[in-house]
Amino acid sequence: MKRIFLTACIMLTSILGLMAQNDENTLPAFPGGITGMYNYVSTNTHYPESAREWTAQARIIVTYVVDKEGNVTEPRVTNVTDLSLDSHKVSKLSKKEQKEVTKTIIEDMKTEALRVVAQMPKWTPGKQKGEPIRVRLNVPVTF
Repeated sequence: MKRIFLTACIMLTSILGLMAQNDENTLPAFPGGITGMYNYVSTNTHYPESAREWTAQARIIVTYVVDKEGNVTEPRVTNVTDLSLDSHKVSKLSKKEQKEVTKTIIEDMKTEALRVVAQMPKWTPGKQKGEPIRVRLNVPVTF
């Protein structure tokens, strides 16, 4: 009985996936696919000098729109996560200095993440009912 239920679930998932992603309804596609997009981001992202100085790491989440022509528009930072700095260096600063350093590093990382996303090459636009549509997407930029 469990095997029949599992098979039915797999078939239903496959059918729903095909219905959601057919010739009439498609998500935008980056040249080279998802792997190409992550390669583009990692290759074109420059580690900001302020982040390098403090051995900073973070993940910047950028939201953007792929428009009807495949252009990347409206990039904006929606979240900054997993921020870490060299604790040995930071411990030598006052609380006020720590706050200023952190703010500068985050702003530099945000600026770089936005630059990389804004300069993405043209995508194949998404479609709904066969017509090109605007689609909002997210990408993490990791430093």
